[in-house]
Amino acid sequence: MSEVKFDYEGKITTIQSQMNDKMRDLIQRFLVKSQIKEENLSFLYNGNTINKELNYKEQANEFDKGRRKMNVLVTKINEESKQTKEILSQDIICPICKENALIDFYNLKIRIIGCSSNHEIKNISLDKFYEIQKIDLSAIKCKC
Repeated sequence: MSEVKFDYEGKITTIQSQMNDKMRDLIQRFLVKSQIKEENLSFLYNGNTINKELNYKEQANEFDKGRRKMNVLVTKINEESKQTKEILSQDIICPICKENALIDFYNLKIRIIGCSSNHEIKNISLDKFYEIQKIDLSAIKCKC
């Protein structure tokens, strides 16, 4: 028995799976269990859109096959994000090098520090912070 964890808007829904279950069936079980509609949803695994015709064994990478767990990111696609293909990072990232960073608050402004390149970005407003934390999915090139 394997499991697929669907992450939709920060809520994790776990679906049990056999290795031969088709991804479309696992997605359908997720939709029923979470009571949401598939309209305008994107299912990402390993940096790529899931191929719904593959089964779990064909879709999963070797590491996830071994541990029998797969994590799928589910994102809404609205008209705006269809064009830009952007999502908000779940981690704090440096806007310069895109590495994980730390956040600090100073004088009612945000400061990003502690990335691997030691960049320091000061005096960021909340609106600007959300903008620089977006990830352009079309820029990600994964060779997994």
